[in-house]
Amino acid sequence: MQAGATADVYRAKLGELHVALQVVRRSISETASELRKATKELKGQMTLMLEFCEKGSLFNLLHSEQAEPLDALGKLRLAKDIADGLHSKNIVQKDVKSLNILVDGDLRAKVADFGSSRSLSTQSSLSTQGGGTTPGCASPEVFLDQPITFSSDVYSLGCTLWELESCAVPWEGVSALAVGRRVTSGNQLQAQPEWRLAELVGACLSRSPRKRPTAALCSSMLATLMKQELSYVRDDCLCPISFAPMVDPVMAADDHSYERAAIQDWFERGNRTSPMTGAALRSSELRPNVAMRKLIESLSVLGSA
Repeated sequence: MQAGATADVYRAKLGELHVALQVVRRSISETASELRKATKELKGQMTLMLEFCEKGSLFNLLHSEQAEPLDALGKLRLAKDIADGLHSKNIVQKDVKSLNILVDGDLRAKVADFGSSRSLSTQSSLSTQGGGTTPGCASPEVFLDQPITFSSDVYSLGCTLWELESCAVPWEGVSALAVGRRVTSGNQLQAQPEWRLAELVGACLSRSPRKRPTAALCSSMLATLMKQELSYVRDDCLCPISFAPMVDPVMAADDHSYERAAIQDWFERGNRTSPMTGAALRSSELRPNVAMRKLIESLSVLGSA
């Protein structure tokens, strides 16, 4: 498929599942003892098996010649996916940008490329020194050689959301030195007032890290925007995970209905508790919600969405 800085990526098939194989080059893998512990050997080479995201990167989705315009709900859902994935494992990603956001066939986003990231415990200093951030999405503290924190990632998230709304590349044609001068002096990317994400983008791009929202708060704000966008749909017809109108509703043991693909993805990401109540859930206990499906059809939700 393509070659990266430290590995070559191939598309493969495991049974009926399409996967991406990331084969780490020997010169890199010989010294990567920590990575070797988390991988399997394939023909003498260190190989990572990853989920295959057929749409490629968010950058490709927005800027390729075949790119199709995204509707408001599609943009909001992608933005929420990114916010949900950021810091969910208590990790500073350090290089949040559209090239490091992968998009699957259902237009769901996945945060990827944690090559320069660092895991942080709540007891540790919530910062880390070091490079790795792309200048176009870098926070002021990166240019000032200050500690990189969760808030630095949120700034980069703001740049990515700006790109999602504008379909333009942040600071395109501006040198890294000039970008650094601008953002450290308070001259940030400007959101257009008519954008649905304008307020959130502005908050994420605050000059002061302390004034930026957390990724969790970004997710909450995006959930509210999605509900507003879907105000014509009854709340009980929206999946509480994806906030999209349900097409194939299933009932879980917590007595809540979910879109089948959304709750299955919830389980595949390692969750074993209800997103609504926190009670234990099992994927084997899901059952079709026939009554909900009939309600959706009677309200013509599918046609409206």
